Amino acid sequence: HKTKEPTTAVEEAKVSFWHPAEWTLETADNSVIATHPKTALSLTFTLLPDTELEAALQQWQDDLSTQVTDAHWRVAPDLVQLNDLLGVGGEIEGSIDDRPVKIGLFIFERPQGVLLLVGMGFQGALDEHREALDRIVHSIEPL
Repeated sequence: HKTKEPTTAVEEAKVSFWHPAEWTLETADNSVIATHPKTALSLTFTLLPDTELEAALQQWQDDLSTQVTDAHWRVAPDLVQLNDLLGVGGEIEGSIDDRPVKIGLFIFERPQGVLLLVGMGFQGALDEHREALDRIVHSIEPL
């Protein structure tokens, strides 16, 4: 059931994705951030040019450990295939300011570099918006 709805392109990584109309979009250096208007729930697409998959994952984990306490893999990184994109995906749990947080991570190799997709939200927000998040992730496709 492919419905043609507005999508946003992450030009640097040559991919596009759908997002709910009420979510806000922000563009920063090599990144596009989609944020839910009422919660801290966000999805960040970042292109890391000239980076290897393993290096990208390691760098991300190092950065994460400075922000999230007790971070651990809830779903270990594994190969994923998404609309002709091949990559690695996993889920991490931990806490920020003593609030439980969940982080979903997908890393895709693109001709332009490594596309890092990080979904992050506090427990309740993630559970409440799981359907929208899944839809966003499943809408990602190469341009």
